[in-house]
Amino acid sequence: MKKDEKIIIDNIKKQPFRENHAYEIFLLMTGVLSKIIFTDLFFKKNIELEDFTKDILNKEYKQYLFKSRTLLYSRIIRDLHEEYTHDDKSIFLNNTKNISTFVLNQYDMEFEEKEPNVKRNPSKTNHTKESIKSWRNVINPKEE
Repeated sequence: MKKDEKIIIDNIKKQPFRENHAYEIFLLMTGVLSKIIFTDLFFKKNIELEDFTKDILNKEYKQYLFKSRTLLYSRIIRDLHEEYTHDDKSIFLNNTKNISTFVLNQYDMEFEEKEPNVKRNPSKTNHTKESIKSWRNVINPKEE
């Protein structure tokens, strides 16, 4: 993930999901869902999104929606907006918590995979520094 995505993830971790912040959460979730659905970072094939909608969003959609990511995205956003505008926002807040938990879990897995424990050999780094220093002396000899 990029640096700006990490900032968003950190903000999601810090922010409580409250009704008085529902509009901001809705706007944030539209962007997060677009990243989940339109990129292949989380799901390589469209049909894999079916499990996401069932498990995370607690929705079952017809198969024709999974043939087009744009159709699926627009339906999910429409449903999310209906939940947001409903008097009882508990379903909306629950779904946004599920989405953020999913993203945080994916981020943690990606972070663990991309940061292996690499120990550097100190003799190699010293050798490299000495080589650079010697070349620097060749290029810019000190006047004595």
